[in-house]
Amino acid sequence: PITKKIHVIWVDKSGSNIWNYNDTDMVQHGVMNLHKMNLDWEFEQYNLTEIEDYLKKHLAKSDWEMMQPSPLIPKTDLFRLLKMYHEGGLYQDVDRLYNIPLSKLLKNDTKLLLPMLYDVTFTLDFLCSSRGNKLYERAISLYLCKLREEHGEGLTQWDRLNPSQLHSVAQEAAAT
Repeated sequence: PITKKIHVIWVDKSGSNIWNYNDTDMVQHGVMNLHKMNLDWEFEQYNLTEIEDYLKKHLAKSDWEMMQPSPLIPKTDLFRLLKMYHEGGLYQDVDRLYNIPLSKLLKNDTKLLLPMLYDVTFTLDFLCSSRGNKLYERAISLYLCKLREEHGEGLTQWDRLNPSQLHSVAQEAAAT
Protein backbone atom coordinates (compact mmCIF):
# COMPACT_ATOMS: atom_id res chain seq x y z
CA PRO A 1 0.00 0.00 0.00
CA ILE A 2 0.94 3.61 -0.47
CA THR A 3 2.25 5.38 2.62
CA LYS A 4 -0.12 8.18 3.65
CA LYS A 5 2.50 10.90 3.44
CA ILE A 6 2.48 13.94 1.16
CA HIS A 7 5.86 15.39 0.18
CA VAL A 8 6.11 19.01 -1.04
CA ILE A 9 9.19 21.06 -1.84
CA TRP A 10 9.08 24.73 -0.86
CA VAL A 11 12.32 26.63 -1.31
CA ASP A 12 11.88 30.26 -0.36
CA LYS A 13 14.96 32.42 0.07
CA SER A 14 13.34 34.17 3.03
CA GLY A 15 12.93 30.79 4.74
CA SER A 16 9.17 31.20 5.04
CA ASN A 17 6.62 28.41 5.21
CA ILE A 18 4.33 27.63 2.26
CA TRP A 19 1.27 28.40 4.40
CA ASN A 20 2.43 32.03 4.55
CA TYR A 21 1.26 32.18 0.92
CA ASN A 22 -2.22 30.75 1.50
CA ASP A 23 -3.84 33.84 -0.01
CA THR A 24 -2.42 33.02 -3.46
CA ASP A 25 -4.47 31.05 -5.99
CA MET A 26 -1.59 28.65 -6.56
CA VAL A 27 -1.43 27.63 -2.90
CA GLN A 28 -5.23 27.72 -2.34
CA HIS A 29 -6.07 25.53 -5.33
CA GLY A 30 -2.94 23.41 -5.13
CA VAL A 31 -1.27 22.23 -1.94
CA MET A 32 -3.91 23.72 0.37
CA ASN A 33 -6.64 21.71 -1.40
CA LEU A 34 -4.38 18.67 -1.38
CA HIS A 35 -3.92 19.00 2.37
CA LYS A 36 -7.60 19.81 3.18
CA MET A 37 -8.92 16.90 1.12
CA ASN A 38 -6.52 14.42 2.71
CA LEU A 39 -6.43 15.25 6.41
CA ASP A 40 -5.61 11.63 7.25
CA TRP A 41 -2.30 12.00 5.38
CA GLU A 42 0.89 13.33 6.96
CA PHE A 43 2.08 16.50 5.20
CA GLU A 44 5.81 17.28 4.89
CA GLN A 45 7.44 20.23 3.18
CA TYR A 46 11.16 20.36 2.49
CA ASN A 47 13.57 23.25 2.08
CA LEU A 48 16.93 23.29 0.31
CA THR A 49 18.93 22.30 3.40
CA GLU A 50 16.66 19.30 4.02
CA ILE A 51 16.89 18.29 0.35
CA GLU A 52 20.68 18.45 0.38
CA ASP A 53 20.91 16.54 3.68
CA TYR A 54 18.67 13.80 2.26
CA LEU A 55 20.70 13.55 -0.94
CA LYS A 56 23.95 13.38 0.99
CA LYS A 57 22.54 10.59 3.16
CA HIS A 58 21.17 8.50 0.27
CA LEU A 59 23.79 8.98 -2.45
CA ALA A 60 27.24 7.50 -2.84
CA LYS A 61 29.91 10.01 -1.84
CA SER A 62 31.02 10.50 -5.47
CA ASP A 63 27.43 11.12 -6.61
CA TRP A 64 26.87 13.65 -3.83
CA GLU A 65 30.11 15.42 -4.76
CA MET A 66 28.85 15.63 -8.35
CA MET A 67 25.42 16.91 -7.25
CA GLN A 68 26.49 19.24 -4.44
CA PRO A 69 27.34 22.26 -6.66
CA SER A 70 24.29 21.73 -8.88
CA PRO A 71 21.39 24.17 -8.92
CA LEU A 72 18.01 23.41 -7.39
CA ILE A 73 16.27 21.60 -10.28
CA PRO A 74 18.58 18.56 -10.60
CA LYS A 75 18.63 18.24 -6.81
CA THR A 76 14.84 18.31 -6.49
CA ASP A 77 14.40 15.87 -9.41
CA LEU A 78 16.64 13.32 -7.71
CA PHE A 79 15.27 14.07 -4.23
CA ARG A 80 11.68 13.29 -5.21
CA LEU A 81 12.68 10.02 -6.89
CA LEU A 82 14.64 8.99 -3.79
CA LYS A 83 11.71 9.96 -1.51
CA MET A 84 9.31 7.81 -3.53
CA TYR A 85 11.66 4.84 -3.52
CA HIS A 86 12.74 4.98 0.14
CA GLU A 87 9.53 6.23 1.78
CA GLY A 88 6.69 6.13 -0.71
CA GLY A 89 3.70 8.41 -0.51
CA LEU A 90 2.76 11.26 -2.79
CA TYR A 91 4.92 14.05 -4.15
CA GLN A 92 3.31 17.07 -5.79
CA ASP A 93 4.78 20.32 -7.13
CA VAL A 94 3.31 23.37 -5.42
CA ASP A 95 2.06 24.83 -8.72
CA ARG A 96 -0.08 21.79 -9.59
CA LEU A 97 -3.83 22.17 -9.07
CA TYR A 98 -5.62 19.61 -6.96
CA ASN A 99 -9.35 18.83 -6.63
CA ILE A 100 -9.87 15.09 -5.99
CA PRO A 101 -9.36 13.38 -2.60
CA LEU A 102 -6.82 10.58 -2.74
CA SER A 103 -9.42 8.23 -1.24
CA LYS A 104 -11.24 8.37 -4.60
CA LEU A 105 -8.11 7.33 -6.49
CA LEU A 106 -6.38 4.86 -4.21
CA LYS A 107 -7.47 1.42 -3.08
CA ASN A 108 -5.84 -0.63 -0.31
CA ASP A 109 -3.79 -2.57 -2.84
CA THR A 110 -2.76 0.40 -5.03
CA LYS A 111 1.01 0.48 -5.41
CA LEU A 112 1.46 3.19 -8.02
CA LEU A 113 -0.21 6.16 -9.70
CA LEU A 114 1.70 7.02 -12.85
CA PRO A 115 0.68 10.20 -14.68
CA MET A 116 2.25 10.24 -18.12
CA LEU A 117 3.64 13.12 -20.15
CA TYR A 118 2.56 12.76 -23.80
CA ASP A 119 2.68 8.95 -23.46
CA VAL A 120 6.48 9.25 -23.56
CA THR A 121 7.61 9.45 -19.95
CA PHE A 122 6.11 9.80 -16.51
CA THR A 123 5.79 13.25 -15.00
CA LEU A 124 8.01 14.45 -12.18
CA ASP A 125 5.53 17.00 -10.82
CA PHE A 126 3.17 14.36 -9.40
CA LEU A 127 4.47 11.04 -8.09
CA CYS A 128 2.61 8.49 -5.99
CA SER A 129 3.94 5.08 -5.04
CA SER A 130 4.41 2.49 -2.36
CA ARG A 131 7.87 2.35 -0.79
CA GLY A 132 10.51 0.25 -2.58
CA ASN A 133 8.86 0.40 -6.00
CA LYS A 134 11.26 -1.00 -8.61
CA LEU A 135 10.18 1.67 -11.11
CA TYR A 136 11.71 4.39 -8.94
CA GLU A 137 14.78 2.30 -8.19
CA ARG A 138 15.36 2.02 -11.94
CA ALA A 139 14.58 5.71 -12.52
CA ILE A 140 17.16 6.70 -9.88
CA SER A 141 19.74 4.39 -11.45
CA LEU A 142 19.14 5.80 -14.94
CA TYR A 143 19.10 9.40 -13.70
CA LEU A 144 22.43 8.99 -11.91
CA CYS A 145 23.93 7.07 -14.84
CA LYS A 146 23.00 9.88 -17.22
CA LEU A 147 24.32 12.56 -14.85
CA ARG A 148 27.59 10.64 -14.40
CA GLU A 149 27.93 10.39 -18.18
CA GLU A 150 27.24 14.10 -18.62
CA HIS A 151 29.59 14.92 -15.76
CA GLY A 152 32.34 12.90 -17.46
CA GLU A 153 31.78 14.93 -20.63
CA GLY A 154 31.98 18.20 -18.71
CA LEU A 155 28.27 18.94 -19.15
CA THR A 156 27.58 19.29 -15.44
CA GLN A 157 29.94 22.16 -14.82
CA TRP A 158 26.93 23.81 -13.23
CA ASP A 159 28.49 27.24 -12.88
CA ARG A 160 29.18 27.40 -16.63
CA LEU A 161 25.73 26.40 -17.91
CA ASN A 162 23.03 28.92 -18.66
CA PRO A 163 19.45 28.29 -17.40
CA SER A 164 18.34 26.76 -20.71
CA GLN A 165 21.24 24.31 -20.68
CA LEU A 166 20.60 23.44 -17.02
CA HIS A 167 16.98 22.67 -17.82
CA SER A 168 18.03 20.50 -20.77
CA VAL A 169 20.54 18.53 -18.68
CA ALA A 170 17.95 17.90 -15.95
CA GLN A 171 15.19 17.01 -18.44
CA GLU A 172 17.37 14.66 -20.43
CA ALA A 173 18.50 12.86 -17.30
CA ALA A 174 14.92 12.64 -16.00
CA ALA A 175 13.60 11.31 -19.33
CA THR A 176 16.26 8.60 -19.63
